[in-house]
Amino acid sequence: MRIILINGFRRSGKDFTAKLLKKKLQEDGYKVEIGSMADPLKDFVCRQLELSREQLDYLKNEETQLISANSEIPVTNYRRILQFTGDAIKELYGTPEVFGRILGDKISKSKADIWIIPDFRYQVELAGLGFTVARELITTMCVEGNRAQVPDRSHASEWDLIDNGFEFDWIIRNNTADTYEDISQQLDQFIIAKI
Repeated sequence: MRIILINGFRRSGKDFTAKLLKKKLQEDGYKVEIGSMADPLKDFVCRQLELSREQLDYLKNEETQLISANSEIPVTNYRRILQFTGDAIKELYGTPEVFGRILGDKISKSKADIWIIPDFRYQVELAGLGFTVARELITTMCVEGNRAQVPDRSHASEWDLIDNGFEFDWIIRNNTADTYEDISQQLDQFIIAKI
């Protein structure tokens, strides 16, 4: 089993890269899953706000306010809800590594050969995965792109790895006009070197 953790600023192409990588690996015969550190957190928020996952995910990149299905009172924006709820869950469980541990447990029970996680944000997520998955089975990747939205410094989730000098195992540069072909070639090189 292998795990590929993908980081990058908003709209850098993380999800696109993850889907294309999954396709390529499946063509090579691997069983591949795409997961998320934030899945348990998003599921919890959906239950609290009476939203479907589709409704919550639709609001992901919108600068809008969320409204509960049974209320006309705006709650707050998407990223703040996830940030505050995630902080509360970490405090409740007594460890900042909780989401990495939850994902690691899920992966350890899976029959997939490779898991791709396109929302790697914090070093503690990697540490949490380390409770169930050996570090040598984990590869980290950063997607850099000229369409990425560089967030302000109030978004700790966007800056944790950068601010702490994290060194990625692989960099994908998503900054050419011919995005599909360019990323496809970079992923071919990644597969040869790292899988």
